Amino acid sequence: MVLALAGCQQAEAPAGSDGTDAAAPAAMATAEANVLTPEGLGPLRIGMMVPQLATVWGGLRAQPTDIMACQIVEFADAPAGVKAFMNGGEVRHVILDRFSTLKTDRGFGPADDGAAVKAAYGDAATVAPAKYDPAPAEEITIWANGDTSGAYIEDLTARGIRYNVGGDGKVSTVMAGGPTIQLVEGCG
Repeated sequence: MVLALAGCQQAEAPAGSDGTDAAAPAAMATAEANVLTPEGLGPLRIGMMVPQLATVWGGLRAQPTDIMACQIVEFADAPAGVKAFMNGGEVRHVILDRFSTLKTDRGFGPADDGAAVKAAYGDAATVAPAKYDPAPAEEITIWANGDTSGAYIEDLTARGIRYNVGGDGKVSTVMAGGPTIQLVEGCG
């Protein structure tokens, strides 16, 4: 990721140049398309409605029978291991599963060391034991905005990232988006 971002830095302009770098916007767009943030991943944004998803990565692999139902959807041409959690007809969070090689805006993704994630976020991270797996399995959640006071965040404008760390101490999945990132059993 450092190399991709380095391509976005503007070098000193040569004499007689207007100082613009046409390659920089393309490099930045590529980097952003492959980076998970609390707002989404590339063209997939939190809050998108089902009809808007037709333009994202070739559209949904299968159309939902009930667009208002809680469900996890996949895309025809999405990067490996990327899914979206839908509820009420809109994208609530994005999921990177164990098959994904993509990273968050802090450079972490599936298979990375959970201890490194905690160290990088420091006091901004809320760490809780995993609900069903023994330690060192845990959930590391970082909220970027919204009313994040209380044990369970209900502010629909809140955005964050949650790293699920397995019993091997490695990140198994990453979820980014609204309060639904707190759900342990998907739609349950």
